[in-house]
Amino acid sequence: PDIVEKPLGQAEVLKIFKITKLGTIAGCKMIEGVISRSDTARVRRDGEIIKEGKITSLKHFQDEVKEIDVGKECGIGIEGMKNFEEGDLIETYTTEEVKRTLEA
Repeated sequence: PDIVEKPLGQAEVLKIFKITKLGTIAGCKMIEGVISRSDTARVRRDGEIIKEGKITSLKHFQDEVKEIDVGKECGIGIEGMKNFEEGDLIETYTTEEVKRTLEA
């Protein structure tokens, strides 16, 4: 089978917060799709992927939420990511196995 990646959501980092119990959190604005707490995310800087990992925190204002959608602002923490920069893009995605087909 082939592994196919499907994009789920995208957010732009506007501000960075250092929070004692959570670590570094990216203050973001959602620009596409939906981001869920259970998603896998990657961070892009200048078009290059600099980190991939699970989302460890997803907040809307002070509240931990399961998902956030377009137009809203949120705080996102990603496992092992400590050096967010303003302008970074956070993308979430899922992968699916697709059976190969024979073409005539």
